[in-house]
Parts: sequence; C-alpha cells; structure tokens
Amino acid sequence: MSKAKKLLCIIFAVFIVLIFGGYHEFDEMGLYFITEKSEAGGVNLFLTSIFNPTNAIILCAMVSLILIAMKKNKSAIFLDLSMILTTLINETIKRIIARPRPEYSLFLEKGYSFASGHSAASACFFACVFLILKPHLKEEKHLRIAAALCTFFTGYIGYTRLFFGVHYFSDVIAGFFLGITIAILVHNFLIKRDSLKKEYKNERL
Repeated sequence: MSKAKKLLCIIFAVFIVLIFGGYHEFDEMGLYFITEKSEAGGVNLFLTSIFNPTNAIILCAMVSLILIAMKKNKSAIFLDLSMILTTLINETIKRIIARPRPEYSLFLEKGYSFASGHSAASACFFACVFLILKPHLKEEKHLRIAAALCTFFTGYIGYTRLFFGVHYFSDVIAGFFLGITIAILVHNFLIKRDSLKKEYKNERL
C-alpha cells in the first residue's frame, strides 16, 4: 500500500471515530479554555470571515482567474472541483449527523456543528495551494516554508471557530480531515486521468 493510501485510510478512520464518538470531554474543556483565555477578536473575526461560503467562493474565483491568466487551467479546475466537492459533502454530513452547535457561542451561527465548514474549506483550499505549488518548488527549503504557511493558516482558521465558540474541537478536526482528503483524492484522480490519456495517445501512435 502506498503512503498516500495509508494516509487516506488513517484520515478516514479518524473521521469515522469523530462522527460516531459523540461528544467528548475534550470538546467541552478545550472550547471553554479557548473562548475564555483568548484575545485578538478583531483579527480572528476577519480571518474566520474569509472562509464563510460567500467569501470562499469569491476567493476561489479570484485564485482561479489568476491561474487561468497564468495558463494553469488544470490547476484552476483542480481547485474549484475540490472546493465544490468539499462544500457539498460537508453540508451533507452536517444534515446527516445534525449535531447542535455549542450553546455558549459568541455569535449566532446558522446550521449544524459537525463538521466545521470553515475548517474543511480552509484545509481544502490550502492543501490545493500546496499541491499546485509543489512541482514548482525545487528546493526543499521552499517546500517546507510553503507547507508551514499552508498548515499555519489552515490551523488558525480552525482556531477562530473555537475562539468564537461556534464549533467543538472534533468539528474542526473532522473539517480538516475532510478538506485535506478531498484535495488529495481529486489531485490523484486528475493525475491518473491525465496519465491514462497520455497512455491512450501513445498506444494510438
């Protein structure tokens, strides 16, 4: 089994545990600690708003237009397809699980709690960005910097959802796993599809 398949199996297993594990003490304790001890609400509000449904669409459209202008049409398709699938699957999971949001959130948020849509969208977006950049980053140092930045911004978006008390820890973790998984699956599918096309053309020649 390849490393990618092993990673996906681990992600799937964790996701199933989070779905059927119900509420956990670390959800309540962690949420209380973050909402009570944290500051910088203005910055957090700005960052968390970036990945609400409307702004996420605008962000993806802007990045896609930049990619198309750079003649990276496949990368644009990869990003858009991954984000659309993440949103659709996440909304389906929300309706199926129907977990109520925390009662002590700092502002009213519509919809169910599990899994965090903002966390899923940010994880998917930054995973796509990293996978798009990866072939162009020849030096290991640059690759690590890109990975660190993508990980940081993904993690911080998840943190803001906890900061405002609109999600539990498990919601955010599940969102991360969902977004990353979909980005990897779509990426691998498109690569395999291109490989099969090349094989078919070579056979015809």
